[in-house]
Amino acid sequence: MYDVIIVGAGPGGSYTAKLLAQAGYEVVLLEKDSIPRDKPCAGWITPKVLDLLGMSPSKLNCFQPMNGAVLWLPERDKLTPYTVTYTKPVSYGIRRIEFDTAITNEAKDAGAEVLDSTFVTNVYRQKKAVFVQAKDNQEFKGRFVIGADGTHSIVAKDLWLRRRWTPSELIQCLVSETEIGDKTQDLTNYYGFPEIFFNFKAGGYSWFYTKSTFVSIGLGIQLSKVTPTCNSKTIYQELLQTLNKLNHLQGIDLAPVKAHTYPTIYGPYHYPTYGDRVLLIGDAGGFPINFSGEGIRTALLTGKFAAETLMIALEEGHKDLRAYHNKWSRALRNEYLLGDVFQMCFSPAYYEMIKYLFIEEKRFRKLFLDLFFNRKKPRQALRQLLFYSPLLASRFIRFSFRSIIKDFTSFLNV
Repeated sequence: MYDVIIVGAGPGGSYTAKLLAQAGYEVVLLEKDSIPRDKPCAGWITPKVLDLLGMSPSKLNCFQPMNGAVLWLPERDKLTPYTVTYTKPVSYGIRRIEFDTAITNEAKDAGAEVLDSTFVTNVYRQKKAVFVQAKDNQEFKGRFVIGADGTHSIVAKDLWLRRRWTPSELIQCLVSETEIGDKTQDLTNYYGFPEIFFNFKAGGYSWFYTKSTFVSIGLGIQLSKVTPTCNSKTIYQELLQTLNKLNHLQGIDLAPVKAHTYPTIYGPYHYPTYGDRVLLIGDAGGFPINFSGEGIRTALLTGKFAAETLMIALEEGHKDLRAYHNKWSRALRNEYLLGDVFQMCFSPAYYEMIKYLFIEEKRFRKLFLDLFFNRKKPRQALRQLLFYSPLLASRFIRFSFRSIIKDFTSFLNV
């Protein structure tokens, strides 16, 4: 019998397997795809991710320091770039196929058993164990199971933590990542800076990002706001038209688009993230930050909290996992609350006010990106917002109060 079965070898699952294996526990990590495997993603990580992992950049061929970003804002009949720069990198451009594989290899080196091409079909519990069944008549028995298996988690579904997400809780993402060699530096005056375009109607944003010898083009929009004339395909085509006008594409042959959905709008408070012998981490638990869509850092953090919780449970011989909820809630609650509030930035009702602040207030642009790249603590950000725009801050605070009541009510109903 394994101490812990982990379903899903993304960054969160692999990191958790590594921590548990390093502590001497018997761990098996199951991945449905063959490794190395890729995932549609903008492909940037904050310095806190590297701090958590203790990973050397030398393990990655694509590692692009990011010392700022560009916000493209509509003024009259044209787009105007507004650049925010930093003295130190606020993020790093990576390729998921390299990054994920590096963490999985670390888990394997730590002693975790890694099984790829293992498609989980069923998860069930008995009194003293949990069982995970996979294709080809495979069955794994463990004391605990961790669902690190993404948005459509079979662990969450089979163990009745959650059936499925609603459209209002999902972000739809399209990404094309193309290797074009040294030509990336000729495509834009902002090489190494993500260039961000807001999609106010769809409640999200698009990006164009040159990293190392790759160019990443993509978007994320709220699934509930999709209409026949405003959807990921139409917005992507509009993005390509805009990039052509800016001479960013220069006739390059883009790689095919890949699609992905992930939960982010309301954070992980609407559904349980733990149960009898089970924990959910990363996308499986709804942990991507609901303001920026950042998911790698929260997958690693929740993986760390899951490992710590299970180590105590295994050592003390109990199965009470409520400490997991307390750990992630203390660490992330304010970020989700602020994310709920800052969803107003993507609301048409506040478009003119937000646009005015972006254009006229350099400090507001920097505050926005400080939050986007997780450089500011939520309370510090709200204090600065109050200073820049008392009217907007008062509306944010009222919205924040409603958000607190909504999250608390949802938690009581879990």
